[in-house]
Amino acid sequence: MPCATTAIADIERFLASIIFYPRTLNQYVFAYGEHVIQQRYYVVLAHEITGEDVPVIRVTKEQVLDLAHQPEMESFMVWQKVIVQYLYNNWCKGDNEASYAKYLGYLDARELCPELEGNALRLMLVTAWFLLKYDVRY
Repeated sequence: MPCATTAIADIERFLASIIFYPRTLNQYVFAYGEHVIQQRYYVVLAHEITGEDVPVIRVTKEQVLDLAHQPEMESFMVWQKVIVQYLYNNWCKGDNEASYAKYLGYLDARELCPELEGNALRLMLVTAWFLLKYDVRY
């Protein structure tokens, strides 16, 4: 299932462009950099960037949904449940797709501002890998 992603560095630019347009007043706007598919993008991209094989644990929608409905207990804390529910909503259910946002009545930032392009998620991941690999702190 595709999921809309946004590089952190793009948020300020997106926000500035969106609030500039009078048409967005009192409207919800869905802004994103690109749609990605987890398996085809993150795993392949992580391998390309690091040169290492990325361990993949395949999980079905049903397994994720079962985890999301488990009661909180010591072995499965609230924060773990929140993460599982977030992953389910984005990667299984499709709540973070432009088509779903349009269905809910959101304006599409790409239609409002065609010149507004997000930085590729690849650039953000390469930067993060470089900073981590060389222990760069700023």
